[in-house]
Amino acid sequence: MGSKGQRTREHLLGTAQKLILQRGYAGTSIDDIIGEAGITKGGFFYHFDGKNDLAKHLIQRYLDQ
Repeated sequence: MGSKGQRTREHLLGTAQKLILQRGYAGTSIDDIIGEAGITKGGFFYHFDGKNDLAKHLIQRYLDQ
């Protein structure tokens, strides 16, 4: 199942993917993502350098699937 950090990262990616598909990339903020995921801003920035880094990982996740 992975470590807690890996599960948190996957949870953030899944939440971001859902919101971006609903609202679009420009219409989805980091605050939207962390609010929906129930994670602090510090928790988000532990895993990603920012929204563009998150997008890069979402694209890689999609390609890997």
